[in-house]
Amino acid sequence: MQNLAARRRSTPLIIIMLLACAPIGSAGAQSDGLFVDGAGAVGVGTETPTTPLHVLRDDGSARILVEEAATTTAIRDLFELRNRGRTEFRITDTAPGARSWTFSNALAGNGFIITAAASGVNEMRLMAGGNVIFAGNITAQQPGSSIPDYVFDAEYELRPLAEVEAFVRRHRHLPGVPSAQDISAQGLDMTTMQLKLLEKVEELTLYAIQQQHLLERQQEQIRQLTTRLEGAP
Repeated sequence: MQNLAARRRSTPLIIIMLLACAPIGSAGAQSDGLFVDGAGAVGVGTETPTTPLHVLRDDGSARILVEEAATTTAIRDLFELRNRGRTEFRITDTAPGARSWTFSNALAGNGFIITAAASGVNEMRLMAGGNVIFAGNITAQQPGSSIPDYVFDAEYELRPLAEVEAFVRRHRHLPGVPSAQDISAQGLDMTTMQLKLLEKVEELTLYAIQQQHLLERQQEQIRQLTTRLEGAP
């Protein structure tokens, strides 16, 4: 009895749940039943399991639910993968021409990797130190964001450079841009910062245009003075 009790305690919870809701069969089991082959592989809805646990449906109902119903709020490990070496799980779209991705831990640096299964390209790497490496482009969408083309509106009030200089000397950062202390304490919103930098580039363009107009006026004044001097007796 002790051995039987010990075996019951060590039986995986998911197997107990399956045994409680589906009949055990051998070859010829019902399509929605539970089948255990000679090697101990368990099939749910299939008589030919290809893995130690194989759940098969053809009506759109395939799913696995692990639910903790405790009334207390706590952090709980509900899903865990263990392996001596690199551990992977895969997401595959079985539609023709669709893609498959492998999610795994990186052996070097204790990071996390998303790999395109067909090409083997590491599309994203999240390293232990927090660094993220992407194989492609990053596109961010922030609904309601105001694109800084408003800088070129006729009503836009461009700060005089003397005012910008005074602000920079006093605060040690550009107007409208978070300070180093703010970024250190609150982090950096990349979308907001990119838009703010674009605003500053467009303002610099307006300053450059103003300087160009000033230079052109000065050149014209110099030309007129030179003409007068050359014509003087």
